Amino acid sequence: MPSTTVRIPPEGYKLRRRLAEREGKTLQETLVEALEELKRRRFFAALDDRVAALQRDPEGWKAELEERRAWDATIADDLDDDETPRAKPKNPRKSRRNR
Repeated sequence: MPSTTVRIPPEGYKLRRRLAEREGKTLQETLVEALEELKRRRFFAALDDRVAALQRDPEGWKAELEERRAWDATIADDLDDDETPRAKPKNPRKSRRNR
């Protein structure tokens, strides 16, 4: 796998090494995981900000709720009245035994 060098302060390296050792992961895995978590946090923080802004706009929020209701009505599309969505068995061994 191609790699690149990233300079971090010694305390950051020590922290990363401790986290990696504690979780039984490589330094690279720990760094990638941390970056993915940061990306996720920033995404949801931005989403929260946008939803809050939408909620402050009465017309925009009303339109959002109407759209949600319209989508909720489609959840059971293509199902007969007696049909319900069925979950797959959680334990594959059990399902093989019951065949």
